[in-house]
Amino acid sequence: MVEWSDGRARRPAAADFDFITAVRVLRAGKEYGIILDEMENDNSIIAIEDFAPAFAARNIPVALSTDINYLPYVGVLMTSILDHNKTDNFDFIILHQVITQDIQKDFIERLSDSGRVSIRFIDVGEIVKTASIPEVPKDRRLTIAALFRMFLPYLLVRYSKILYLDIDIIVNCDIARFYNIDIGDNYLGGVVDGGEAGFVAGFPAYKNALEEEGYTEFSGYINTGALLMNLEALRNDKPMEEFIRLGIKFNRFTCDQDALNIICKGKIMYLEEDFNRLLHVNTEWKKEAEKANVPPQAIYHYCSTYKPWTNTDMSFAPLWWQYAVKTKIGTEALLSLANEKQKSANFANLNRWLTKEKERLSIQAKQQEQENDILCTKSKKQAKEIAELKASFAYRVGMFVTWPARKMNKAMKKLLRQH
Repeated sequence: MVEWSDGRARRPAAADFDFITAVRVLRAGKEYGIILDEMENDNSIIAIEDFAPAFAARNIPVALSTDINYLPYVGVLMTSILDHNKTDNFDFIILHQVITQDIQKDFIERLSDSGRVSIRFIDVGEIVKTASIPEVPKDRRLTIAALFRMFLPYLLVRYSKILYLDIDIIVNCDIARFYNIDIGDNYLGGVVDGGEAGFVAGFPAYKNALEEEGYTEFSGYINTGALLMNLEALRNDKPMEEFIRLGIKFNRFTCDQDALNIICKGKIMYLEEDFNRLLHVNTEWKKEAEKANVPPQAIYHYCSTYKPWTNTDMSFAPLWWQYAVKTKIGTEALLSLANEKQKSANFANLNRWLTKEKERLSIQAKQQEQENDILCTKSKKQAKEIAELKASFAYRVGMFVTWPARKMNKAMKKLLRQH
């Protein structure tokens, strides 16, 4: 039995898969290096050791995972991040498979128009093939995309920590305050997913499967769509070796989340809810925030089966579209990256949202006009009252009686200024 660094026993990795050897293969030469596309280099392949943080100072690395169909929404997420932080440098690392070089280059040129933004694509699909990862049975729900996070500690060997975000997220705050958290020797920083934890605990088949792996503290079950990852600790302790075996075992939609909760048990820092406000859970903050004109500053996660780009009536959909229409890609160009069916749905939803937004702004404008009329009427009334006061006999008598005192006060102030 192998032990963790803190002495806890753990099971060995899948019998036919040596994860560390597979990762080491990637370092053998350029043929197995990181396939990287940058604005300056149309197509470059570099060794893992040479993949360094994009900026020497104030570098905030953010890892995102997508395919061609969801790339437009990555642009919206990045726009929301940049909109709330104008001082730090952002090092975006996009893990993908089968996104063509032309689309990557166009995406980079449109979004990295300032000296503080770096966007680099890593083709993890090729790495998965190269590393000889065992084939996942067809009746299992573990996907290639779910494996992407597993490679981060080993691909980014010159990074100590990184933010990982799902693409169905809007960052409505300065994300630097989360990245700058001291995570200590914990593997992950995340937010408890009360809804999912309750579901797992109340479903015997899932509950028993997790308990077989020694996971019994369901109240500490986190959502892994927004994470602060301690890459250094994950590299040193190698807990990711267990990921595939557990992901295959837990045959449900969130099997990768189940695996990460087990792997990192006892090494999770629980962060405040603002780091990952889960919109599939009907909490009190959600009810209050929906009533507010301006949503509280936080990270919003549309983690249900409904998404704001296909359902404009869902909670906080206007917040997502607010960034969609202002993205530097441009709404039409952004949506053209998606397939025709998705694009058609997006344009229809956009038009519906814009119509609603126009109605909302029209009502807001009328309310503002009414308030201005009220203020104008009050001002006119006050001006009239002041004029009538100055014209009154009592006011003229008062001014005459206080004239010597006012004259003396003015002379004293002038004398004091001269000395």
